[in-house]
Amino acid sequence: MQKIETRTGAAIIIGFSLLTLGLIFTFWSGLDDFGGTENFIKKNKGGKNIVSSQKSFGLVKFSSESELKEYMEASEKMNMTRGFGGAESLSDFSMPQSAPLMEGGAARTSGFSEMAKSSNAVDSGISPNRFSQTNTQVLSIDEPDIVKTDGQNIYYSKERRFMLYDERPMPMSKMAPEIGIVPPYPDQPNYADMTEIIKAFPLAEAKKIGRIDERGDLFISNKTLIILAQEKKKIYAYDVSSPGQPKEKWNWSLAENSRIVTSRMMNGKIFLISESYSDLEKPCPIRPMTRSGVAIELACTDIYHPIENVSADSTYSLVTLDAETGNDLAKTAFVGSGSTSTVYVSEQSVYLTYQKPTDNVKLFATFLESNSDLFSPTIAQKIKNLDSYDISSNAKLEEMNTLIQKHLQSLSRDESMKLRNNVSNRLTDFAKKEGRRYQSTGIVKIGVSNLEPESTGEVPGTPLNQFSLDEYKGNLRIATTFTPLNWLPGGFYSNNNSEQASDVYVLNENLNPIGSVKDLGKGERIYSVRFLKDRGYVVTFKQIDPFFVLDLSSPDNPELKGELKIPGYSSYLHPLPNGQILGVGEEDGKVKISSFEVSDPSNPKEVSTYRMDEYWSEAGSNHHAFLLDEKHRVFFIPGSEGGYIFSYEGGIKLERAISGFQVKRAVYIDNYMYIIGEKGIKVINENSWSDEKEIEL
Repeated sequence: MQKIETRTGAAIIIGFSLLTLGLIFTFWSGLDDFGGTENFIKKNKGGKNIVSSQKSFGLVKFSSESELKEYMEASEKMNMTRGFGGAESLSDFSMPQSAPLMEGGAARTSGFSEMAKSSNAVDSGISPNRFSQTNTQVLSIDEPDIVKTDGQNIYYSKERRFMLYDERPMPMSKMAPEIGIVPPYPDQPNYADMTEIIKAFPLAEAKKIGRIDERGDLFISNKTLIILAQEKKKIYAYDVSSPGQPKEKWNWSLAENSRIVTSRMMNGKIFLISESYSDLEKPCPIRPMTRSGVAIELACTDIYHPIENVSADSTYSLVTLDAETGNDLAKTAFVGSGSTSTVYVSEQSVYLTYQKPTDNVKLFATFLESNSDLFSPTIAQKIKNLDSYDISSNAKLEEMNTLIQKHLQSLSRDESMKLRNNVSNRLTDFAKKEGRRYQSTGIVKIGVSNLEPESTGEVPGTPLNQFSLDEYKGNLRIATTFTPLNWLPGGFYSNNNSEQASDVYVLNENLNPIGSVKDLGKGERIYSVRFLKDRGYVVTFKQIDPFFVLDLSSPDNPELKGELKIPGYSSYLHPLPNGQILGVGEEDGKVKISSFEVSDPSNPKEVSTYRMDEYWSEAGSNHHAFLLDEKHRVFFIPGSEGGYIFSYEGGIKLERAISGFQVKRAVYIDNYMYIIGEKGIKVINENSWSDEKEIEL
């Protein structure tokens, strides 16, 4: 009988991150610098930006609870709409979210690291020569996922499924024909939260050996398994030195008004970002997590805020925990409000991005400064004066619209028509010169050792996800898409169909822009990005797939070296050991896999493609689902119908298709690939691609 299932997302922590991290530092720098990136670069040369002479870039701590209350009350008055994006936020773009909110950093050359008798391997007298780890953007920074392996065991956190029908015949005693309902089996394991523990090595002993009655994204550190049980607002750690008998070591409980936004693990430390909704009556101290009755507490004077008031309804906490003991090691907090954002972590820093709001009153005032002949000096001065009023942004905008409408009504129909046409014509030139400032992204850099903010900066446009950022040799590279400015408050629209485009910016260690490549993919949006040492690869898409190759070897003079236009798009890019770039994406509604030859950056080529009979692969939107095995020159991706193993040497070739049991992930241990699905695990011999064993879950 057919099953009807409702699922929660496999990567709960990661999925939430794009929705709310948003404006952890949301502050408006004003349009004093509203003159394009060139002016921004000139005005920000020099030292770090924290509490600098440009107060709009400063972050300070609250001095008292009363100051925090005043700030929150003033923020509430702002009544900002549509988050802080001003125009469209990233969620309005309807783009494929390739690997939502995950960190990045120094480029990986293989994507999936091999471990041999590593610190994660269980000491059992015999160890595999190699095993895979979760595919992460930075080799040394782990990311949570539903599957982890320590080389000897596999830990699999099943997705919760609510089954309306069961395949097994129902015993007569359990039927309820009088009400037309067939009740579920009480022993149906798919109803329970669980993390399965499977002995995987050696293969002859492979079997399911235990379970933990909790589920969530996982970390494994030495012999400690961490479960981020988002739905239960809990974080658990289990001793798995005897994996068949896991024992709880420690746990933290999230506050009722808190939730985990994202997390990472590095050098035995877990980095957690959580959001707590603010209580205006008692906004602090905040206590995002509690352990054995003792809370992590941040006083009012521990909380950072932008110097200028912005809308803020939440407090965001960044906490580091010791993976072995669960002890909290460092903490910091910021006020903000929910919107789209990106978190990126290098070995030295945590980078947080947020969308900066557009102040439409300042926008119009700036337009009038360079077009003073369009309106009377009286109207222009009144609009300029609005900026100083102690009222919300919406109220200012309403007042300005009233001023403009009254002015238009005072004109004859001929004069009104002339004014509108003149404004539309001038707006086209204004947008070309200064339009990138219409939509911008703020960036905050935080040191990983003490979680203290180090510098802030901004760039035009909006990044897609964490792969849009990368730190290399002390510089930050960031790729963004910007929406063109084609309207002004008051009902004025440009008569030019300006097209959106994408840029790549290079910022120095103080987050001051030092170089850029602009106007990639006119009329298109970024669908995927990958930075690899001195190279950058960007895919944009609308009707065709432009694949751009950037030379970033000179940070202050980055260059577009090559461009390739092909059908479809790639939503995930991965470097192959043979020097090619692999793209996983879509063409005509089906999954498309491409390999790009980039040895000559000025002449990239699509050297091989494979169009699958699948409409979707999780690898295109979640890079944790992708597995690369360099030794056997293959990669694995899941699909809606099963799992697929491809070789890439000499062209993309399908080696094995594994149908059934709702395939989710794959790992390799020595020369065996373990295909993991909700119903079981199939073990494939990588030397012959034959089936070796099946393990029922």
